[in-house]
Amino acid sequence: MARALETMRGAKGGDAQRRVMYAIDSVRSENPLMDVLHYFWNTLSRANNGTPLVSDFDLERIAPRADDAFLSWVDATPEDPRYFLMARHPKSPIPGMGMELSGKRLMDIPNPMHAQSTFIEYLRCKRWRTPMFHEIEQILDGYQRHYYRLLLPLANERGEVTRIVYMNHFLTAPRALYDYDDM
Repeated sequence: MARALETMRGAKGGDAQRRVMYAIDSVRSENPLMDVLHYFWNTLSRANNGTPLVSDFDLERIAPRADDAFLSWVDATPEDPRYFLMARHPKSPIPGMGMELSGKRLMDIPNPMHAQSTFIEYLRCKRWRTPMFHEIEQILDGYQRHYYRLLLPLANERGEVTRIVYMNHFLTAPRALYDYDDM
């Protein structure tokens, strides 16, 4: 059984969430690609005696057929996580939470409750220089989703964490709680 390190709950208006951070060494993600990414990160970490380098963790080479995976990265160069820049953000059925976030900052995440939690988790990943694994259950803007998320920090040649690779594995597909056409 995975060991929970921290549970955070929140609710605001019609939105609610539960975020559980697990000890990374105690989890299996149920997603082979997610497990391979974590294994590859660990292998590089041991070889480098520290945080793997961005130049060694080429997603196109590691996961060339991952087009449909919820897999991408953020530029974590700024100190303030609100300014972390999202690369090619994956598709999402939740309005405003998909590909339209590509090239935007974390502060541009439209749901404030989710954005605030994301700032904290990404900043921890950057500062702690360690992979992080969360289980997240949310109701956001009338949509429900339940997923695992893996965060993997990567460093530049000076050893500064400048990129965080992330991957989500949905335990249940995101779905609207009600049909807007019936309203």
